[in-house]
Amino acid sequence: MMNYLIKNADIVLEDTVLEKADLLITDNKINKIADNISEKNAADFGKYKLIKAEGKLIIPGLIDIHSDAIEKAVQPRPSMSLSPEMAVNQLEKNLISAGITTMYHSLSLSDGSGIRSTENVVEIINFLKNNKKSYLRRKVHLRLEKTNFVAYPVIEDMINKDKLDLLSIMDHTPGQGQYKTVEEYQEYLHKTYNLGEKEIEDVIKSKLDKKRKVNRADLNKIIELAVNNSISVASHDDDDPEYVAWIKEIGANILEFPMKITAAEYGISQEMMISVGAPNIVNGGSHNGNLSALDLIKDGLANIICSDYYAAAMINSIFLTAEAINDLAEAVKMATLYPAEAVGLESKIGSIKEGKIADLILIDKKNSHPIVEEVFINGENVYKSRFWNN
Repeated sequence: MMNYLIKNADIVLEDTVLEKADLLITDNKINKIADNISEKNAADFGKYKLIKAEGKLIIPGLIDIHSDAIEKAVQPRPSMSLSPEMAVNQLEKNLISAGITTMYHSLSLSDGSGIRSTENVVEIINFLKNNKKSYLRRKVHLRLEKTNFVAYPVIEDMINKDKLDLLSIMDHTPGQGQYKTVEEYQEYLHKTYNLGEKEIEDVIKSKLDKKRKVNRADLNKIIELAVNNSISVASHDDDDPEYVAWIKEIGANILEFPMKITAAEYGISQEMMISVGAPNIVNGGSHNGNLSALDLIKDGLANIICSDYYAAAMINSIFLTAEAINDLAEAVKMATLYPAEAVGLESKIGSIKEGKIADLILIDKKNSHPIVEEVFINGENVYKSRFWNN
């Protein structure tokens, strides 16, 4: 394996930025961080490559614990589906170029069909877990719509077979959460699926009927099984502190995209991790009128940034957050160390420390938008890109 000596970079550590410093990678790990590491010192560990990084920034590789981009990759149009191998391989190349080195591919077991049907989700997860060759650190985040009762035994089976790395519980029934009114859900169904009035009426009736049949004891069983198998559990689109209290008590440690301030406040009071979407930050607010991610961060009510559905927003969102809170190291941790802590990976990756695995990205920060120029995963230089005069 090639070693690397990166010189004169600004290195973002856990609590500070070390300016014009050097970093040595040997045997896939961060060997040394110092003001000056001589080439002779680097040569003591074997053959190495020198990277001159004046004016560049080194941060840990991004850890994205929520992105459903895989669904669009496999099914780019409602009537067109690609093989998981073709779709995932290309998607992961794109993710690396955005600085993402660990991806929790997020797949939904909803009540619907298409890409979110049980059959398709199981097929994709089997591909992700059975094919060991990957362009990045590949993980599986399974999202359960709690009214999808037929999926409960499927999830239990996947947990027992070590197919999952993160589980989240969702409720997209109208009248709460993401769809505050029935009218909002009607509009969503019409725009997304082009359903007629009678079809929409039937879908909503079915959803509400199923919600009345949700049994917390059954959900409790699944969540406890996940926790007992060292799988982190998240709750999604929360607007009710009482529900957050219940799901926290049985093992959930993450809140995704809280819908009300009271839910976020309660989660923080219970030391839960709270994730928000990078597109929300880059856009200056939610595209559908929900809480502002940046406001939550500034108020101390969110501490994880994920790509949600658009990977390229991650790097930009970090710098926008850093500007808003006047703390680059803290903003970087929201996309690196804090998600690592939420899923139990912090001892290996998530920050730049001697002895940790070298998952790193080199950023050119001189442009109007920060650009990922090089990416290291497990100490290997897996991506390199430069501008050229067209």
